[in-house]
Amino acid sequence: MTRGAKSAKVDVNELIRDAQYEDMGSGKTKKEWHDEAREAGAKSFHDVSYSTPFKNPKTYANNKQILTELNTYIRSEFKCRSIRGITPEMVGSFLQHKIDSGIGAGTFFKTISPAVNNLEAMLNRVGVGANFQDVLKESKILAREKCPPPDQSSRAYGADAERIIGAMKDERAAFCAHLQLEYGLRSNESFRIHLIAGKENVIEIHQKGGYRTEKAISPEDYQKLVAMGGGRQNFTICNYQRLQHCFDAATHAVGVKSHGLHGLRAEYACRNMDRLQGQGMSETAAKVQVSESMGHHRASIIDTYLRGR
Repeated sequence: MTRGAKSAKVDVNELIRDAQYEDMGSGKTKKEWHDEAREAGAKSFHDVSYSTPFKNPKTYANNKQILTELNTYIRSEFKCRSIRGITPEMVGSFLQHKIDSGIGAGTFFKTISPAVNNLEAMLNRVGVGANFQDVLKESKILAREKCPPPDQSSRAYGADAERIIGAMKDERAAFCAHLQLEYGLRSNESFRIHLIAGKENVIEIHQKGGYRTEKAISPEDYQKLVAMGGGRQNFTICNYQRLQHCFDAATHAVGVKSHGLHGLRAEYACRNMDRLQGQGMSETAAKVQVSESMGHHRASIIDTYLRGR
């Protein structure tokens, strides 16, 4: 890199900043962003999500990492000095490179492909015309043929779930993990707490897409949250990095392979499917009920949590 030139990371950060994609939504929910896009005439899912800024810290970090890697690649292979000068040919070459490196299909479709879509949106926001849809389409066909399929083994922890939580050294992080296992919460729902004035033993869950719902919890768990909140109704009891670090350390300590925090939701789904079917409920009805309790609105998605069983 020549003296005075921006690093690949700084170049990406500046694009994100100039495109106002790092604002985590400017206080608006993802649903509000999508509704505005539809009112403006967007119809396809791609068009609807096209103008939506990052809504999740993990998504933001993943996108920056991938786009920095992409920027480094085009500087090395094409002598392109800035990501704003990227072409579809360069994108296609990078995607081919990632596929040839042996990445899994899940990584390609859930992480790399969305990052390229976001890059296209950001470039258009700053006035640099970009359209990577043709190369993305071709690369997706290739990825389906060459990338190893996602691991379909169970992500649930079984009886080890309580052992892992018991081995977590941070009390607040352990309580977040307990909330995930006991109530099927996502990780961010477990540490961003919303109590409801005048309602005991209930918390408000702020879900994906801007949806909000109430969930009943045990009196013991509710009192712990009240104590942690110190009189506040909306507060944070941990953060994702701390929670993930403590959880991974605990899985290592008890000798269990980590499937990540999401494995606690998988365990919640498995246990509740078994409980409901044990009470005589049909598999279809049980999936509907468990799906709703986890903040989903499609019963079929429960199959993802039950895979490998």
